[in-house]
Amino acid sequence: MITEKEYTKRRKNLANKMKKHSVSVLFSAEVKQRSNDTEYPYRQNSNFYYLSGFKEDNAAVVIVKKAKKVKTYLFVQKKDKQQELWSGKRVGEKKAKKLFKFDKVFTIDTFELKIAQILKESLHLYYDFTMEDVRVEKLREKAKQLLSYENLAYEIGLARLYKSQAEISLIKKALSITKDAHHKAMSIAKVLATETELQAEIEYVFKKNGAYNDAYTSIVACGNNANTLHYIKNDAKLEKDKLILIDAGCEYEY
Repeated sequence: MITEKEYTKRRKNLANKMKKHSVSVLFSAEVKQRSNDTEYPYRQNSNFYYLSGFKEDNAAVVIVKKAKKVKTYLFVQKKDKQQELWSGKRVGEKKAKKLFKFDKVFTIDTFELKIAQILKESLHLYYDFTMEDVRVEKLREKAKQLLSYENLAYEIGLARLYKSQAEISLIKKALSITKDAHHKAMSIAKVLATETELQAEIEYVFKKNGAYNDAYTSIVACGNNANTLHYIKNDAKLEKDKLILIDAGCEYEY
């Protein structure tokens, strides 16, 4: 598992690459609505998780670099008993201070006020150029007077190329679970009726072993369906003596 010591080291390494008198701001992934009052299962933004280890939505990481010192801040949702009845327990400000080794933890409702003050004292802004939403637009609006915008996603991307021993162990775990799922598929395909059933068997092995997310949408394609490069319908019958192409992998602890 990735320790808080490693997350702290990642933030320190990023700060070392930042210009003096700069601020990095990274937002959590947004909740995606599926229909009416239901959402798709939430998955944290990979870069946000890389720097924080924090899995909840409506959060932000801020790294402030002055001439001689660096400060790191985590913004999280307030505890709210009513909302937690609907969407589950939140970590909250107090518990986040104990669990995550940031210099300070604030509630997200204070973000706009605090970031406005930080930006007044900064010359450069780092943010993720790949994220385009209202939060980013507001951030750029507040930072109009700064000397430069820098692509935070690029800097984190370079850092993520080099894997720690803990990351390598998690990758090996994901590979091992994926291997077991493929072996299960090979052994059972002849007695199943549809691509859907075979996909279910594969993803059952993932989830049974703690890999609750697929690394990408599974492809289970029998016969001519395998000629469709991104075939994900996976709903056709399995035909005797036809090749079955499977492109599937699990994600373990991000």
